[in-house]
Amino acid sequence: MMTTDRDNLLDRLADDRARVAAAETLLASGVPLTGPPPTALIDAVARGEANRHQPLLDLARAWSRPEMSRAALDAFHAAGSRQREEFAWLLKTVLAPEDGPEVIALVHAGTEEVQVRRWLIEALERLVRADALGWAELGGVVEALSDERAASLREALASLLMTLPWRAGNLRRLAPLLRDPDPMVVAAAANALAGHPDAVRQIDHELLDDLRRHPHPLMSRAAAVLDAALGGDMTRPTRGSE
Repeated sequence: MMTTDRDNLLDRLADDRARVAAAETLLASGVPLTGPPPTALIDAVARGEANRHQPLLDLARAWSRPEMSRAALDAFHAAGSRQREEFAWLLKTVLAPEDGPEVIALVHAGTEEVQVRRWLIEALERLVRADALGWAELGGVVEALSDERAASLREALASLLMTLPWRAGNLRRLAPLLRDPDPMVVAAAANALAGHPDAVRQIDHELLDDLRRHPHPLMSRAAAVLDAALGGDMTRPTRGSE
């Protein structure tokens, strides 16, 4: 594809009726998706169109990661609350390692809406999986999330602890989450502990019994996950935890 054809397709992203087809053609063409991302694409993300039209999301994800990450963050800072959610959702999959510290600061500040912070945490988790971040960078985030009132962020804490390299002190943070009133939080904590039977053995026996008897399926499923971590031996856990 010639440069003029590429430019024509980028121009068509500004056309409401041609935007999705232009994105599909750009993706199929194999042309380099580099340089500042098209303003029309960023604007489409702000309006939530990337949620509704997969080719627009795919195009944003296929764009040069450092440039799309930077553009999304700049747009995030300039946007209103509804648009900030859209850009946080996009950043889950386009955040570049070099922009990680900026997102860590946003999460740690605690001033964003809960859903925005949750998606930004998920963006950081992806960088952990890519070995671009670790405890040195995210220890402060873990501390901040340990006192969260929002159930969604307590669940995010459990997920982050499952993603980061295991530390013995994780039990101190995860055990209270097994008593959380929100079943999703309990399930996330159980999943984070499942790969560490030595930690599961230290969980209060009565707590496990309560989970086994709980009528909510996620709670009882959490107990099953923990029992499986112990090899099905339900007599090992002792009273008290780390």
